Amino acid sequence: MSSSLRAGLSVYGITYACGFTWAGTARANPNPLDAFALMDLAAGRGLQSVEMPISRMLPDDSPETIRRARDHAERLGLTITIAGGKAQRDHLLQQLEYARAIGAHTVRCVLSGILCGDRRTLPEGWPAVLEAAARELEAALPTAERYQIALAVENHQDATSEDLLGLCRHFESRYLGITLDTGNPLAVMEEPIAFAERIAPYLRDTHLKDYRIYRAENGARLVRCALGRGVIDFPRLYQIFDAQDWPIARNIELGALHARLIPFLETSWWEHYPDRDARDVVPALSLFWNQARPEAEEWRTPLERDDPAEVLAALEREELGASLEYLASFAAAL
Repeated sequence: MSSSLRAGLSVYGITYACGFTWAGTARANPNPLDAFALMDLAAGRGLQSVEMPISRMLPDDSPETIRRARDHAERLGLTITIAGGKAQRDHLLQQLEYARAIGAHTVRCVLSGILCGDRRTLPEGWPAVLEAAARELEAALPTAERYQIALAVENHQDATSEDLLGLCRHFESRYLGITLDTGNPLAVMEEPIAFAERIAPYLRDTHLKDYRIYRAENGARLVRCALGRGVIDFPRLYQIFDAQDWPIARNIELGALHARLIPFLETSWWEHYPDRDARDVVPALSLFWNQARPEAEEWRTPLERDDPAEVLAALEREELGASLEYLASFAAAL
């Protein structure tokens, strides 16, 4: 694989390999990748970056251990994105310290823990989540600006493009931006390319993710697949990324091992979103309608079929390899 391949590797696309799947049980990977092995894997496949949570991938967070990880990344020519959690002041400040110590340019964070665009599970309501996140980001942003490290809020199957633009425009700081998960706009009924074009000026980080679509009685399922095997237009996305002045990491994050059921045919799902012109939803609906897979096709992953661990491990390896081959097929020509 060419060392010029403009992509990286996120731990959340290979969760079995990294020991996250079945963690704490007898079925967990007995030899999971740590931060050093993850970086070796990425460099060995000709990648440029890795994304990882420090607390889960290093044996400890001592200055010496983080320094070793930084030196290892520099020797391999890799950049690092810190995979943080929710946008909460103390957590963000800790992640910024990790980022500064390990030489990362970006800390990714999320607004909530909901998935599938299903805001019905939030007792406080979505506007309250946005308001709280703005307060927490405001408290951490001066440190991010001082360290010149971006806080990048992800569209984690919860936020629309307008939600993220609202946060970024409120602060208008070079060091507050967006992590674009390329597949997740579908979870809030937005077309992925239009979503990316809308937020492009604030892009700081990306997760390269593709989905296959399967119809369901109350909406549709988004099912993980290798890049290029689903519905996402990656050549167009790379053009958008290349047009930005921020050095955007492009970490492959293959989808979750559980399919995401988006219940957009349930009226109550929509009640937790602002009113939208029906014409704005048509591009996403078009993908769901025209790209849906045959109903008889098996959509469950090995995890959902309760297959042996070795089958799950083989799936991760095969999909990562196929994704790299796909990216190499077009990225060098852009």
